[in-house]
Amino acid sequence: MLAQLFYSKFIIRVFSANCTDEAGFEGAVILMGPSYDETRKLKDSTMLACYECGKENQESASFCNWCGKALNASSSTGLLPSRTLLQAGRYYLLERVGQGGMGAVYKALDTTMQQKVVAVKEMSQRGLTGSDLQDAITAFSSESAMLARLDHRSLPHIYQQFEEAGRRYLVMDFIEGETLEHRFEEYQQRGERLPLEQVLNIGLQLCAVLDYLHSQQPPVIFRDLKPANIMLNAQGQVYLIDFGIARLFKPEQAKDTMILGSPGYAAPEQYQGTTSPRSDLYSLGATLHQLLTGDDPSQSPLHCQPFTCKVPELATLVMSLVALDRLARPLNARVVQKALQKIAHDLQHGSAPLPAQPAPRYRSTPGVINPVKKPTTLYVVISPAAKDQQVWKSIQQQLATLLQSFPRIHIWQLDSSHQSSKSEILDAVEQADLVLCLLSKDFLASSLCMMVANKAVDYAKIKSETVGAGGAGRKVLSAILSACAWQETRLASIPLISSDIIIHSSLYAQQLQILAISRRIRAALALLLLPEKKTGTMSLSQWLLWQFYGNGAQHCPFFTVNQYTLLYARSSGRGGLLFDLFDQHAGYVVSEYIIESLASTSIARILQIIAPAAHTPDAVQGVAQRERSEDVTL
Repeated sequence: MLAQLFYSKFIIRVFSANCTDEAGFEGAVILMGPSYDETRKLKDSTMLACYECGKENQESASFCNWCGKALNASSSTGLLPSRTLLQAGRYYLLERVGQGGMGAVYKALDTTMQQKVVAVKEMSQRGLTGSDLQDAITAFSSESAMLARLDHRSLPHIYQQFEEAGRRYLVMDFIEGETLEHRFEEYQQRGERLPLEQVLNIGLQLCAVLDYLHSQQPPVIFRDLKPANIMLNAQGQVYLIDFGIARLFKPEQAKDTMILGSPGYAAPEQYQGTTSPRSDLYSLGATLHQLLTGDDPSQSPLHCQPFTCKVPELATLVMSLVALDRLARPLNARVVQKALQKIAHDLQHGSAPLPAQPAPRYRSTPGVINPVKKPTTLYVVISPAAKDQQVWKSIQQQLATLLQSFPRIHIWQLDSSHQSSKSEILDAVEQADLVLCLLSKDFLASSLCMMVANKAVDYAKIKSETVGAGGAGRKVLSAILSACAWQETRLASIPLISSDIIIHSSLYAQQLQILAISRRIRAALALLLLPEKKTGTMSLSQWLLWQFYGNGAQHCPFFTVNQYTLLYARSSGRGGLLFDLFDQHAGYVVSEYIIESLASTSIARILQIIAPAAHTPDAVQGVAQRERSEDVTL
């Protein structure tokens, strides 16, 4: 089964993209133990893999049950019978354990290594001639070379590649065991879930091998982590299989040659043709989410629901892994591994994590202020239509992640249930800092939505005239949920946060639009949170917002608290900003930090140095400056 998936992706990539780029070639490791493959998939008939999507179909099928493409059952791959000898009699084939339209995997004996059991993978050449065939062979050899230099206990060992009778073969470890998918399904059939300790053990092993792959130079991105590509032996050892779409990651290479991955487990950036080590972290999160909740992510791609479990910290960690914004995910696999180790340690020693406590109010500690203040309010005007509400729910979930660690933000929604009076609704709109209208046909057909939207425009106009052209008046923005005649109404005067329509026939395109809209909403809220003065006293969170959203590198690159000055250095080239922490008393830079967002783990480390009593950057007061001062203290 895994061979089928691999060869479909492998051949499609070479055939359609004609890829020869070193950083874009495919890697391949396909191993499958007969205990699962024979009993659940092969049995008495051969499954046929779709050339287009790689999914399995019955051999008699004419069209793919998954994507609808026509199937071609003819294939000269996987026809080698038992007892076949390859490589001058060295490899004695026992049986075929994986068969796909694009290739096959055999269980074999290596007669020169004391009858060692190995896996022999046969590369298909179906439909390839001339330069396409040469490209396929080149990519197959490159894949073998990449895997041969990897050495980790969770990766199968590569022994040899060779050519015989016009066919290419790859020889590797044969792993006896079952896939994580199989184990998960067995528990599901009994109405159970994997024990939490087992999930943590699997997660720790996956973090270890991902950290190893991502630490290579250049990093190796797996790109297809999912339960079907994870093998477990009898001792519980984890192995990654199916390196069919792995790539070498180069930061300067913005695009992959082809969009690849498995729906539900692939990160949103993979559908945009871009991957990084954090793409594998998303897949890890989707896998852990499935093991902990029982929900199949392929049924609702890019939409992992929040959940609760015995250890709240674990649920929080998993939800951070499946953040659609890659910068909101943990920095790397090692960070995740340390978090899982702490959770496993606490669970083993019976020390359940304490519930989060509100940040204490420090009035006498230098550099720390009372964080309690008026929250920034976003008021959303949306129709009660089910489709509109469903999309808004997805946007809300993204905002919950994107606004993590932001200063307090309250989000209110138009109450269409008539439980709130008209005066209460209009009062809430008038007091809101930002009003967002989500436009659709149902919105335009709703007298309540139109009334509230028009009043919001009036309030914003009055406020703007009151504070002047340069003031920070109430703002009204709009976004288009679905095609509608909004241009023919007064709503045309409301600035669009994006001109793209959010609701899309393609679920992936819709989820990407939801992420893009959520980011723009975050940027709009961030601008509201910026203090009117670019320099002077402000909180650390406000200063960081200036750096990310307000050209702080030009206006206020320095932030001083007591003896420490935080200095904006430059863009890190990794989606974040690089900051230096200078100790004025010592006269040197204490450390460098990469900060991707207000939820970055680097901020906690900075707080431990500059304001140990503070729990959040919003609780730290300092002085923002255009130039560094030697004598600014609080």
